[in-house]
Amino acid sequence: MRSNDNGPEDILAQNRDIIDTVGDGIITINHVGIVGTSNPASERIFGYKKEDVIGKKVTLLMNALNSHQHRDYLAYYFATRDASVPVDGQFVEGRNKDGTLFSLHLSVSPMKLRPTDTVTFVGSMRDLTEQKRLQAELVNSMAEAKQSAQASKISANKVLCCIAP
Repeated sequence: MRSNDNGPEDILAQNRDIIDTVGDGIITINHVGIVGTSNPASERIFGYKKEDVIGKKVTLLMNALNSHQHRDYLAYYFATRDASVPVDGQFVEGRNKDGTLFSLHLSVSPMKLRPTDTVTFVGSMRDLTEQKRLQAELVNSMAEAKQSAQASKISANKVLCCIAP
């Protein structure tokens, strides 16, 4: 981590280091949905190098439904400037570079850049693929345990029937 003793440039560099180190993906987009920045976690999540995403529409990283919702949200925001509809912790489908869809936890907030008050949107995201896999394993294990318990109960009842006069 860099020291911020030398002024604004060092503070900017330190902020860049923080964003590049955080485990969640962070992507910024402009008013028409063009990606401005992407951190290394986003590269891991989506499989794209940041050079392949920056300057492209963020819809590249979404399924068709989320793509339409995204366009609607941008249109609504700029028509009303109502930021009361930030995407705060929604579960959506992301699209990997290979086209595979996967579960994603997404939060998006508008941010005004100084001195121009240009609006940029900051999205943070987390890949839920592993969490979903573990949940499915748990559900399967619980179902197997229930079946096993039922089978044991049936077997115990059969034994008791044979023993009882």
